[in-house]
Amino acid sequence: MLKIRQFSLGKPSRFYEESFNKIQLNKTKTLIIDLRNNPGGSLKDIENFYSYLSDSTYVFADPFQVVSKTTLVEKTPFNKLPFVAKIFMTPFYASVVLLKTHKDENGNFFCSNSYSKPKLINKNVFKGKIYVMINGGTFSASSIISSNLKGSKRATFVGEETGGAYNGTVAGIMPTVKLPNSDIKITIGLLVVAPFHKTTLEGRGIFPDKEIVPTIVDYINGKDPELDWILEDIKKSSTIPTQNQNDKNISLK
Repeated sequence: MLKIRQFSLGKPSRFYEESFNKIQLNKTKTLIIDLRNNPGGSLKDIENFYSYLSDSTYVFADPFQVVSKTTLVEKTPFNKLPFVAKIFMTPFYASVVLLKTHKDENGNFFCSNSYSKPKLINKNVFKGKIYVMINGGTFSASSIISSNLKGSKRATFVGEETGGAYNGTVAGIMPTVKLPNSDIKITIGLLVVAPFHKTTLEGRGIFPDKEIVPTIVDYINGKDPELDWILEDIKKSSTIPTQNQNDKNISLK
């Protein structure tokens, strides 16, 4: 079981490498991923994680949608750097971004990225059964990876509908803008980050295959009905009594 609280702290690449090495060595057949109350984080992190879970070559996300061709030039990731650093870094960054940004037939602007290109699965990819626990606190990057796992039919989802939308989120580069009249500072995402797999139902999250809504009594008593259901489901699917014809003993496989 992997419980991931967010996708933005620590050394995730090392963690995934070590974890899936152990999973391979132990010949693990079932993996439970707990994404409940995971607010998201790094797109690079979840794409790396997905490389251990996908069952074939995959595309992780669409090209990023932006407001205009110059959106990512006007609000670069270097805005908070010292002025001298911006002088040296911004021109190179701007030339690359402008080359990658294009307008489609509908007049929308998109910026190509490495996530929208086919990727190979990791050499230690997990090939067994996957369960994912989700709820209303599952947002942003945790919803993006859930969308792809759901759309590729790679996992069984248990819990509640995610708070984050199935078809993507507004994130990526997040500049802080001061409102001109109130001087209130707010952070605004500049990219529409959309997963490769989508649904026709707009404005909703990822729905669980098995809906389980914990009660207040469950929380008070420290119960985890989602995990309990998964463990029972694993037991039902993997415990098959067979009889040995020689000694009549019952074995469990």
